[in-house]
Amino acid sequence: MLDGLRLLLVDPDRDFCDAVALYLERYGCSLDTVPDLAQAQSAVAAHPYDVRLVELKSLNGRGAAIPDCFTTTSGGVILFSGLPDRAKLVAALENGADDFIVKPFHPRELKARVLALARRLPDRSGRKRHIVKLTIKDCVLDRDQLGLFLPGGQVVDLSRIEFDVLWTLAMASNRILSRAQILDEVYGPLAVVSDRMIDYHLCRIRSKIRGADAPLRIATRRGLGYVLESDRSAS
Repeated sequence: MLDGLRLLLVDPDRDFCDAVALYLERYGCSLDTVPDLAQAQSAVAAHPYDVRLVELKSLNGRGAAIPDCFTTTSGGVILFSGLPDRAKLVAALENGADDFIVKPFHPRELKARVLALARRLPDRSGRKRHIVKLTIKDCVLDRDQLGLFLPGGQVVDLSRIEFDVLWTLAMASNRILSRAQILDEVYGPLAVVSDRMIDYHLCRIRSKIRGADAPLRIATRRGLGYVLESDRSAS
């Protein structure tokens, strides 16, 4: 998920910006859009963005040179362009970009690249973005041990995929997630898997939770998706 991330998109194409914002913001991030480098410089000076998404043509003929306003502040930079120019790609990465995407691209690929970059960066307090434990109604999801630990010490045995599905729902913080969103998080943007696999895994998770008398509930919101009803804390 992209919960809590603040993104900046620099692109003169208004329709493109609106489409990207509509897609990414449903995963919990906030996204500001500006059409050119001048407004981008003002935005970066005013706000601590986690990731900046920059169309190459918005750099006003600078080629692959990354402006200082992007490289001297915390946060990552992903460039994109409709020109599959390998020389520019290499130059952009050498000059401070963290990633480069060639248009057209699938929005799921963009989300995956933003998430991968954000995981490598410290957050704005200097801590790495790596949550290893979630506490939900006195139960603990432990990412390192891939287990659901109940208040009495019992451990619910989950497969890797089942754990990832439950973790994804827990990270959503009471937000409803569609099958497609869960599928995207668990299997990745390029996987060819039916979204009905999510129903199968949720059925198994619910059965195991009920069998262990765990105080958790995964609710179905008809026509919308699923939500883990809980108050959680992270560590």
